[in-house]
Amino acid sequence: MAKEAVSVALSRGYEEHSIWLLLIIGDYLQCGRTLFKLFSPLVSSDSISDSKKDAIAGFIQKLLALNEKAKQMDSIGSIQRMTEDVQSDLIAAVEISNFFDYYNKGPGYYNNALECIKKAGVLPLFSTPTPQSRDGIFSLHFTKTARSFANEIQVHLADVCLRVMKILWFMIDQIKTFFKYNPMPGLKHTANTQVSFSQQTTNNKQQITNNK
Repeated sequence: MAKEAVSVALSRGYEEHSIWLLLIIGDYLQCGRTLFKLFSPLVSSDSISDSKKDAIAGFIQKLLALNEKAKQMDSIGSIQRMTEDVQSDLIAAVEISNFFDYYNKGPGYYNNALECIKKAGVLPLFSTPTPQSRDGIFSLHFTKTARSFANEIQVHLADVCLRVMKILWFMIDQIKTFFKYNPMPGLKHTANTQVSFSQQTTNNKQQITNNK
């Protein structure tokens, strides 16, 4: 009876009501699938102007917490817990959504954006090095990871990669600029020595020319 009510609520566009019903009857699996279906198209939208996205993300966080408690209590039978793939897709969707939000806020939030990618696990930014080439590691990890997520997550990965590359290039440019105007003591000493040697060589040549 409860599941029929959920179906009716969904068919009539009452998503919030159906989610609450699923939580009440303890069907976390179907609740997770429903939330993912509603949330995945909104992942790359701006949460500031999209209150629906923010509300669904809040539901997802509640569901993940409840599902974790159900695991700890081992309440098999009374509650239908989420499967690992549904849980992984929900976590990835939320973290990728947070990534886009932080990225859109500007350079001051780029570290937060990369932290979201780390939590989502969609790019090998923090992988342990192996004897393989870096390109090989990235391609292998990215392909394997992308295929492990639902299609609704995969469609956002190209945009994620593009924005991560822009963040990394920005950070590299910042590092170059910093060391250009704030060289390390060793490099500064080497540079001063080179300048001094160059000046001495020029003076010696000038003295030889004058003697002639």
